[in-house]
Amino acid sequence: MKDAPAIAHQAARQIPPRDHPPAECDGCAQAPPEQASPASRRGLPEEPLADAAAEALAEAVAERALALFESREMYCAEAVLCALSEGLGGGLERESARGLAMGFGQGLGKAGCVCGALGGAVMGASFFLARELSPDEVRGASKRLHAVFTGAHGSSCCRVLTRTVRDDPKGHFRQCAVFTRHGALLAAREVLGRMPRLATGAGLAAVSRRRSRLGSLLRRLADRLG
Repeated sequence: MKDAPAIAHQAARQIPPRDHPPAECDGCAQAPPEQASPASRRGLPEEPLADAAAEALAEAVAERALALFESREMYCAEAVLCALSEGLGGGLERESARGLAMGFGQGLGKAGCVCGALGGAVMGASFFLARELSPDEVRGASKRLHAVFTGAHGSSCCRVLTRTVRDDPKGHFRQCAVFTRHGALLAAREVLGRMPRLATGAGLAAVSRRRSRLGSLLRRLADRLG
C-alpha cells in the first residue's frame, strides 16, 4: 500500500483534463475596465519616501526602467529588474537580469496573466529584501506591491489591463510604459523603505549614467511621428 506522500506525489504529476477555457481570477474578473487603462497617469496614490535621497533614487530607478522599455531594449519585467539591480547595487549582470525576467513579459509569455511590470517589481523587491527579512515579511511586501499596483490600475492581470488598447499598438505601448515605470518605482520604494542604506550617490549615478542615448533618440523620433 502506498503511503500518503507517495500518493500525493503521484497526484501532483497528473494534470486533470480541461474541457473549458481557463477562467479569469476573481481580481481580474471584478476589475472595472475603465480603471484598467490609465494611458499616461502619474498622480498615483502611494506615498513618497520621507528620506529625500532615497526618494530621489527610487525616482531615478523608475526613470531608468522607463528608458529601457521605451527604447525597446527590454520588455517590462526585464526593464524593472535590470533598473532595480543597477540602481540599488544588486550585482546582477545585465544579461542575467534580463534572462531571469524574460518569461514574465506580456503576462507570462503572452498568457495574459500577471502584468510583467508587477512581476518584475516583485522579483526585484524579493531579491533585495530576502537578504534581511523573513520569508513571511518578503511575501508581505509582495502583497503590498500587488495591492498598490492593483489599486492604481484596476487589475494586476495583463489581459484586463490591455483590454481597451488591444487594437491600438501605440496606446498599448504607452500604457505598458506607465506600468513599467510604476512597477519599478513601487519596488524601489519598498526596498529603500526597509533598507535605506542602499540609497547611495553611487546608485543614483549608475542609473543616470546608463540612460540609453539610443533610447533618447528613439523617444524623440516617436514623439515627432506622433
